[in-house]
Amino acid sequence: PSTSSAGRCCDGATGAGITVGLIDTGIDSDNVEFVGAIAADSINIVDGSSNLQGINPHGTWTAGVIGARKNGVATHGVAFNSELLVIKAD
Repeated sequence: PSTSSAGRCCDGATGAGITVGLIDTGIDSDNVEFVGAIAADSINIVDGSSNLQGINPHGTWTAGVIGARKNGVATHGVAFNSELLVIKAD
């Protein structure tokens, strides 16, 4: 079996059952690519709130590469069925 992300995807790996931690500038939590993907215990450690909205697109781009859903919209991430534990760290 392959160990590369592209190879694992072709082997049927989807990220199902995996939680991926993402520490970044936040995420566009309203983006259709992340419906059902963001863990309920995600947090904004800047102010302690649950507001995950990013101040720039970097966190959203990174989250998309990892876990954008395979939903027929745009592209999908390498672990498109994973759960994203988002930690907004500004």
